[in-house]
Amino acid sequence: MPFVNFRKHPIRAILFSLLLLLALIVALSSYVVKFAVTHWFEQQGAEITIEELDLSLFNSRLHIKQFNSSQQQQTLSFDDLVLDWRWSPLFENQVVIDEFELQGLTLDLVTQQKVVQQIGSIVPPAPSNDTPPDESATPAEWKINLTNLELGLKAVCWKDSDAIKPMFEALVHPDAPANQLCLKTQLQWLGDVKIIAGQQVDYSVEGKFLSSLFDLQLNQMSLLSHQQLILDQLRLTPEAIKLDQIDWQQPYFMWDKQAQSPHSMAKLAGSIDELALKNLSFAPDTTTVELNEFISNNIKTWATAKDQQLHPLASLSSIVVKNVFHQPTSSKVEALELSEFKALDQSVVSLEPQADENYHAGFANLTINHIDWQNNTLVIDEVLNKGTFLYAEILPDAQFNLAQWFPASEASDESAASTEAEAEMKPEAETQEETSVHYTIKQLSIIDSQTLQVIDHSVHPVSKHQLEKLNLTVKDLNSEQRVSDFTFETLINQTGILKADGQLTQTAKSPDVVVKGNLSGLNLAAYSPYAAKFIGYRIDQGQLNTDIDFNLKSDQLDSEVNFSFNKFELGDLEQHEKNELTAELGVPLPLALNLLRDSDDNIELSIPLKGDVNNPDFSINDVITTVSIKAIKTAVIYQYSPFGLLTLAGGVLDLATGLSFDPVPYAAQSKDLNDTAKQQLDKLAPLLNEKPKITLVLCGQAGRDDLPPPAQPVAEGAKLPPLTKEEIKLLTNLADQRQKSAVQYLTATHKIAAQRLLACNVKIDSTGTAKPSVTISI
Repeated sequence: MPFVNFRKHPIRAILFSLLLLLALIVALSSYVVKFAVTHWFEQQGAEITIEELDLSLFNSRLHIKQFNSSQQQQTLSFDDLVLDWRWSPLFENQVVIDEFELQGLTLDLVTQQKVVQQIGSIVPPAPSNDTPPDESATPAEWKINLTNLELGLKAVCWKDSDAIKPMFEALVHPDAPANQLCLKTQLQWLGDVKIIAGQQVDYSVEGKFLSSLFDLQLNQMSLLSHQQLILDQLRLTPEAIKLDQIDWQQPYFMWDKQAQSPHSMAKLAGSIDELALKNLSFAPDTTTVELNEFISNNIKTWATAKDQQLHPLASLSSIVVKNVFHQPTSSKVEALELSEFKALDQSVVSLEPQADENYHAGFANLTINHIDWQNNTLVIDEVLNKGTFLYAEILPDAQFNLAQWFPASEASDESAASTEAEAEMKPEAETQEETSVHYTIKQLSIIDSQTLQVIDHSVHPVSKHQLEKLNLTVKDLNSEQRVSDFTFETLINQTGILKADGQLTQTAKSPDVVVKGNLSGLNLAAYSPYAAKFIGYRIDQGQLNTDIDFNLKSDQLDSEVNFSFNKFELGDLEQHEKNELTAELGVPLPLALNLLRDSDDNIELSIPLKGDVNNPDFSINDVITTVSIKAIKTAVIYQYSPFGLLTLAGGVLDLATGLSFDPVPYAAQSKDLNDTAKQQLDKLAPLLNEKPKITLVLCGQAGRDDLPPPAQPVAEGAKLPPLTKEEIKLLTNLADQRQKSAVQYLTATHKIAAQRLLACNVKIDSTGTAKPSVTISI
């Protein structure tokens, strides 16, 4: 190359020098920038190391490896930083970043009373009192383009116990540490981000978002983590948000990742295997949301229960939602389906947990079709529930065990009281208007239920009851005071079949209910513990059939239940026949029931139930007890009056004094039955045949009318002389013969078993008032 004389060509010399200087700057730019960064951090009082810094001005690319800085035990560091930009658009107020990658970022953010104290190794200066900038000045407009963003956050931590702890008190135990919140994540954005920043900010975003790692930790507890989140074809503008698909893999909420089990200090925890969403769009100006499909699989939750530990709260195989459309005044959903729902871990409060089931309640499937919400009115075409199951227990203290999952707090009580007080201050019409929701469910069905079981530990022995094959259908369930028709059928304790249909009308105050149905074949032995507890008897055996006619209208109960007991037998009394029913009835309950028992060993009883259910004195237990006693007495009068039962005015006073029949009359001084006496006994024969449990007591009577007239008549008003030994012997013999003649007539003529006809110690009347007869009583 020929030698250039710079003295003859000064311009060439200047250009060459500039090129040389530029080459030197470019060559040394990495060292200059590294020195400047290091010097700035050291000026801040931080310790800093940079393994490698490579700045290529020609290629507009910056690469920093292993950046580490710290101050006062707070850290700002990262493994890799890559920035690739374009120079030329800068002259037109444009920033174009083709690539931004940050991996292994560790950052400690320290605040106190919402004021930033330290950002990693950087201590920001105290706020100055300089004149604030003129906000009226028109900012320059910049256009920012970003493509391909990748972030790897190793540990970005916020440290401020005064601010963090109140935020999470509702989620964790009060004694749990909560002074540091850290985020670890791996994020990637593939696509374009365009922002115009000036007086108004405009933006458009289109691309794909991936998060292959995410863990948000409160101290050592993971608040939220997942394996992968993909937002496919995300498009954002001020006018709309659109998303083709979300695929969220294995998110965990409030989870102890190291132990692989729910954290004991959390109040709630959960996990989902997969959450998918298709075709979501949102228009901010009209707040319109449209969604084509939402699917979530294998959902599990845990909650703090009785022992202050996390236990399985619920699990759900899947949630599927199709075709959602929402606006502020209306919403529509084509279908909502929940599958294999199970709730409440039995091990928390179950005294007798089932070996083959871990949850207290759930169902196989719940489908809700065509949900339409408009202007405070909800219309649902169909609600279909399949495979419901329940395992509940009544504890020894008579408390329902499931309530222990959700203990009431004082705060909630105070809140409820405050709400009630506010409601009282408002006019009734205004309160109803604010809370009034109109609803219509065209058809609600519960079909193919599994076992609904209740175990009662408050009685001895422990009582177990279950419903199976429950089917319920309600048509036009509504809040508009229209009639809703329903049908109901279930199997009770594997023997009893309950069928009913009726009507339900939701009025302004309370519903009106009309039910007609029947219960057949119910084995009563299972209810013996309740009989022993409430009426002092046990049930040895028996079957119940019932016709139900229930009518509740305007809070007035006007109903009748017809009971038929087959082969019903009560055991011995607990307190030697001393109980309230015996006192009320006048005889032991088994005897009272035997009075009603027919030849087929059936007992028929009709019990009317009437009253104002809003009356403070109304109690269904008292009504049933009082009415049952009256019904038994009335049934005895009705069944026995045709056979000559002696009754008092207004009915039988009590069964002890009213269980006597008309006496069998005899002629004076005669032991033989006359036609009138035979007719009287003939009336009793059918009763004995119809009531095989009844035993009659026949008692012969004789008196002064059966003696020959005295030689000297007794003056009127004079005292009768005492009976002589011969007269007593005569009358006793006559009374005994009358008693035997009556028994013989019934056994010989009507084939009544002699053991059902009991003889008594005959009665001799010396007063002259008793008539010659044989008295008959039960």
